Amino acid sequence: MRLKGVKKDSYKPTNGDYLLIAFISASYMALWISVGTLIDYYNARYGPLFFLLLNTSFYAPGLPISIMQHRLDQQYDQYYGASATWFFRVLGSMFIILLCSLILPLLHSPAFVSLTVLLVGVATWTAHGALTTITSLYPTKAVGYLQFGFQVPNVFVLALVTGLGFYGLGKDDIVDYVEGVGGKGVIGIWGIKRLERFYWTTSLVLCLGLAAGFRVMKKKSFLGIREEYERGITGELDSLGGEDPGWEEEGGGGDEEGGGGSGERETSISDDTLVTPLLRDGSKEGSASSSSVTRGGGDEELERAVLESIRTHRRVLFFTIFASIFSGSLFGNIPREREGGDNHVDLGQILYFTRLFSDLGGRIATWIPRKYLISSIEGLFYVMVVRLLLLVMFVCYIFSPPSLRSDPGIIALVAVCAFQSGYNAVLVYELCGSVVCGLSGLGGEDGRAKAKAMATRALNMSFQYACAGACVSNLIAVGVVMAMDNGENHG
Repeated sequence: MRLKGVKKDSYKPTNGDYLLIAFISASYMALWISVGTLIDYYNARYGPLFFLLLNTSFYAPGLPISIMQHRLDQQYDQYYGASATWFFRVLGSMFIILLCSLILPLLHSPAFVSLTVLLVGVATWTAHGALTTITSLYPTKAVGYLQFGFQVPNVFVLALVTGLGFYGLGKDDIVDYVEGVGGKGVIGIWGIKRLERFYWTTSLVLCLGLAAGFRVMKKKSFLGIREEYERGITGELDSLGGEDPGWEEEGGGGDEEGGGGSGERETSISDDTLVTPLLRDGSKEGSASSSSVTRGGGDEELERAVLESIRTHRRVLFFTIFASIFSGSLFGNIPREREGGDNHVDLGQILYFTRLFSDLGGRIATWIPRKYLISSIEGLFYVMVVRLLLLVMFVCYIFSPPSLRSDPGIIALVAVCAFQSGYNAVLVYELCGSVVCGLSGLGGEDGRAKAKAMATRALNMSFQYACAGACVSNLIAVGVVMAMDNGENHG
């Protein structure tokens, strides 16, 4: 069953493979991040609540997409083969996002803009769910690269916004400027609007991402993890002695040198041996659930063991993402330090970029040796509690009187919260992978790859439940604010 002409050791991923994974995730997120940077433009063009509508349109499809992937992906992988299904989910979705990036600047109806962003959300979460599952089958180091790539477009989009002159415009000027013809030479002669230049430049990133996706699916490391996964879901793994794909597990969730893979540990799974990765304090993560499960239990018992072992991981991810999405959706409604002050202080845009780059900083921090940072799921749980308390402070700020408002203060609060969110998001996925490695010998005829795919889909479900919950909470919060404003006006 092993690939012809490919030696087992040649399956081991290279740093170039990891960078390709990061670039793929960066490209399918680039369009949404581009939309988000125009928060002031869209609110000025279509009304103060329009960006909230766009935010809901983007995140709302994530939950049904995740539910369908959780229930149907493995069946389609078995029927059509993982190569075909992964190709369709990742690259097909990216092609849809590319088409949306081309038509979005040409739309002037708020309904069509919202529907297009809804389609972007469907395609983005389809690609993300598939790519996170694929990445979970690589060594743990790959998770850090995937999550890092998720926020890399921030740098590109900020440079693009600044280069086109979008940054720093007030609400009275931004619509005319963004929709006007800008630039010199050929661009100006063709009459291409700045908004079109903005989105069409983003489409180039998507084209490069598609090329990276094609390249990854031809790499030997990808062929190796695909083979391991297919043998797992078709029940062939045990008949081959439970072979691993031929690489050493690098860093990630368990080694002291950590930081997303600066150290190495060997992971091997045999028919009769349960390998449970050790945490820094020497305790075994997930040992409680693994000791209560015997070999040969089949899919249901394996899934119960997986879900039990990552229960805390799912909670941490849910509340972390909920807090991040809930607060981010309200940036356009944050009151300024002085009512009626400088119209050119684009607080919403400043908060948006602050959140993006602080989140990116948190993801980069996971590469620091873990002995200097929180690196256990119990520690992340307490960080999550602090994050929720800071969310309460954020909501209180919205309703605070002008005398208590501070633009630098709210910017600093957003920066701290976003840093925590980025750090937690990466570590939860990495620690989850370490726990599931300890359950990989328990799936009856299934293998490690199947268990890791189950865990990743479960985390994706928690992620999307958080997004959906945050969107609903946003709508309720805005309704309360509007009702209070109307009451004050009538009073």
